[in-house]
Amino acid sequence: MPYAAGSPYRPMAPPGRADLMFGLSELALILLVVAVVVGIKKLPELTRSAGKAARIFKSEAKALKEQDRA
Repeated sequence: MPYAAGSPYRPMAPPGRADLMFGLSELALILLVVAVVVGIKKLPELTRSAGKAARIFKSEAKALKEQDRA
């Protein structure tokens, strides 16, 4: 396994994956900024629409997988 430059004990992240990894503190900070920008009153509506979008995306991805199998 290749190692990161300057640190023989830390493995390198796979290409393109390092940008997608968030820690708990980063996610909490992002949620806090969204809450301040959007406003606390609009947050439940925003989470409902995000959940609905995630369900639609999941069902479409499943349909595409089934279509590829056929």
